[in-house]
Amino acid sequence: MSKSDYYDILGLDKAATAVQIKSAYRKLALKYHPDRNPNDAIAEEKFKQCSEAYSVLSDSKARKAYDRFGHASSLDERNYGQSSPGFGDIFGGFGDVFENIFNRRPRNRAKSRGANLQCVTRVKFEEAAFGCHKPIVFSRRGECYDCHGTGARPGTKPIVCTLCNGAGNVRRHQGVFMVQMTCQMCQGQGRVLESPCSVCRGAGIKLEERTLNVSVPPGVNQGNKIKITGEGDASPGGVRGDLYVCIEVDPHDFFKRDGSNTYSTIDIKFSEVALGSQIDIKTLHGNETISLPMGTQSGSIFRLKGKGIVKLNQKGAGDHYVTINVGVPQKLNDNQKEAVQALAKCGL
Repeated sequence: MSKSDYYDILGLDKAATAVQIKSAYRKLALKYHPDRNPNDAIAEEKFKQCSEAYSVLSDSKARKAYDRFGHASSLDERNYGQSSPGFGDIFGGFGDVFENIFNRRPRNRAKSRGANLQCVTRVKFEEAAFGCHKPIVFSRRGECYDCHGTGARPGTKPIVCTLCNGAGNVRRHQGVFMVQMTCQMCQGQGRVLESPCSVCRGAGIKLEERTLNVSVPPGVNQGNKIKITGEGDASPGGVRGDLYVCIEVDPHDFFKRDGSNTYSTIDIKFSEVALGSQIDIKTLHGNETISLPMGTQSGSIFRLKGKGIVKLNQKGAGDHYVTINVGVPQKLNDNQKEAVQALAKCGL
């Protein structure tokens, strides 16, 4: 069967520049890569074809030979296979994208990181407003006390993996591609255990209970999270994850909250709004006196500036808003009835 033209495979014409060739190959390699198309024989074949086409057209000497002789040009002349494109050669910085897409480890392995943890703590309305300290108890994975995190039985040490020589990854050919995969013998650690620790069974970590006194800043609200660096799970030979404390705020019997502002409603007498008066308003910061003008209507809202909740991680505080509710008595004595009747005669 005759081979397809390399230019046709990459969707290019013979006048294509080196930049255009590389760009076309990038798109096709990502589209048909076997890791993105598992068990797809057609995609695998297309991937091999575009890789072969690129290996020729990206080499100036091999391309000249191909343009002149086509597929009949000698493999030796084209140096085919000796300069097979790898992630770094083909993609340059784009190779990092491949690393992320197909979950391959770099040669220089970074330290592993333990998992982040999350726990919940409840605080009272006032505690959320002014801040507090809360003790929390949680479980996390800590370093094994017997092997000190090595996973090896005391008196022994992990040995270098013979399959990857401590690199944590191995390289294999995939068509004309050289790909890097996690070593299956050491699971990417670069070390193997001849005698696992009997306490942690080679894991290097054990479950432990931890108690912390968490500082809750003023102004926190429902759903806020406090990050405590380095208090998450441990990782053998690596660094700890972080702990996130989720805040739940108990409701208040009197105050309501919206952001940093607080709200309340107060019942007053008809005479107080009809004649005007001074009344005491309860706020989180204590009682405040306000003046009600004569004729204040039920439902009127008064603002007390700065008497709300401290703004989280900001300067200043919110405001307090009080709604006036004029109470209507359900029962009247004879004198009260006469007084109301007199007001009615006056048009009130």
